[in-house]
Amino acid sequence: MNILQVNKYFYRGGGSAGVFFAVSRLLEKKGHRISFFSVTDPRNDPSPFSGYFTEDVSFKNFRLSRLLKFIGRLTYSTECNRKVGRLLDMNKTDLVHLHNIYHQIAPSILLEMKKRRLPVVATVHNYHLIAPNHLLFHDNRICEATHRHKYYEAVLDRCIKNSYLASFIEAAEKYLRYLLPWEISLTDIFIAPSKFLQKKLLSYGIPAEKVEYLANFVDTAAYSPDYSAGGNILYFGRLAPEKGLSQLLQVMSRLPEIRLDIVGGGSCEKQLIAEANRLKLSNVSFLGFKEGSQLKEILKKSRFTVLPSLWYEIAPLSVLESFASGKPVIATETGGIPEMVRNGENGLLVEPNNIPEMEKAVRKLWHDRELTGKLGYQARADAVKNYDSDNHYRRLMAIYKKAEDRAKK
Repeated sequence: MNILQVNKYFYRGGGSAGVFFAVSRLLEKKGHRISFFSVTDPRNDPSPFSGYFTEDVSFKNFRLSRLLKFIGRLTYSTECNRKVGRLLDMNKTDLVHLHNIYHQIAPSILLEMKKRRLPVVATVHNYHLIAPNHLLFHDNRICEATHRHKYYEAVLDRCIKNSYLASFIEAAEKYLRYLLPWEISLTDIFIAPSKFLQKKLLSYGIPAEKVEYLANFVDTAAYSPDYSAGGNILYFGRLAPEKGLSQLLQVMSRLPEIRLDIVGGGSCEKQLIAEANRLKLSNVSFLGFKEGSQLKEILKKSRFTVLPSLWYEIAPLSVLESFASGKPVIATETGGIPEMVRNGENGLLVEPNNIPEMEKAVRKLWHDRELTGKLGYQARADAVKNYDSDNHYRRLMAIYKKAEDRAKK
């Protein structure tokens, strides 16, 4: 099968890009021919399809022409349509799989796909399909004020970057997409990586017949589990306010005998380093962004991992990668996390933003190596049994088949 994978990021970084590349590799391994449509960026991986990528319209250098292009990308783009149309025809595409396209790749590309009667599947990586704020998180709290198309609430509350302008643009985009619902009407199936997200999409009005649950996967063969329960505790992922890292630093200020490594980069990296210095945390190390074999080695040597998120996490890859490495996870009970982390079986669950509860959990696993090892064994077993790539592939093919059948009608 010739499959076009579409994502606005073509470089390694966040979780959505990780899923995009992992699914593409899996499909290629199974014998499918994969092509790509994305956005030009100097950080991109090399690709024979880069000549078809659409121009980046982010505001790195403000120009009126760039602003007009950006506004166009919210709904309709002649450039996107032309380039993706040429790519679809050149590769004799059989099916299109969308990922994260917002702000950079116009939803009007779906018109090109439906013009050719192609089935379209989209993996939902955040909440942008249903809300102006793609995290449903603002001012250090969950926020669903824009439910039932009340997008103006985003402007009143300045819920995007605490800016009236940014919030207005996002709200306007949602109203435009409500009036021109190509993304929902022309997509055959939306993949929700957690049951929590599946229910959330339905509660916001996405038709039930269009939403399929399919958990993310991890290539367990690529990870060498270590159950020795030695080393430091580890956080790895995006450094952003919704991740609860400020609260984690407060926890570590109460546990001077325990060492924490923080791996990753993001919008609040400098702020977190300054906060760690203010708290005089000699037991916390910031290791920067790591990936590939470097990250796997750090993960292997860790004792367990922590995920103190405050927002509705969907299906974090960091949990699967921890499990594959034989590491239990201490995580907050929010979003799709409880579907993955089972309290007392493959990790520990705590209430979000509850510093004493997180401290108690960290102390418990740190000082009980036997328990840490036991939970780690179960975590690895769960990764092999529940998040195996072959099972994911079989389920994905069934979803593709369902999309193909719908596209023929």
